[in-house]
Parts: sequence; structure tokens; C-alpha cells
Amino acid sequence: MYLLSEIERYEDAEAIAETIKESINEPMRYKDLELQIDTSIGIAVYPTDSLVEKNLLNVADRNMYRSKNP
Repeated sequence: MYLLSEIERYEDAEAIAETIKESINEPMRYKDLELQIDTSIGIAVYPTDSLVEKNLLNVADRNMYRSKNP
């Protein structure tokens, strides 16, 4: 799945990913419960990281796990 197909620079993708994470991580209320969701996003940039789709997915996956454990 390609969410940001026009992005060419990591800095731009990172800024957008951070905005998405901040929005998702906002506490939510459901009835009497406060729900907290955490998310991780992995970024891979074509063609910088790879020219092959499968490799791009692998890079994004590795980067997602790095973001979980800096």
C-alpha cells in the first residue's frame, strides 16, 4: 500500500508520519474509558531505498521496528 506516492525525501515523509502518529496517539474516550493507542510507522523511499517493491516493504518494516526501539 502506498500512502504517499509523491514524497521523494525522508524529511517530508517523517514530518507527515509524525503528524499521523500524534493524531492517532491522542487519548480517546469511549463511555467511561479513556483509550490510548500507540502506533509505529516505517518509511521507505523509492528509489533511494530500493527499486523493488518487496525490498521497499522490507525496508519500511525494518524502519518501523527501529522506531519502536530507538
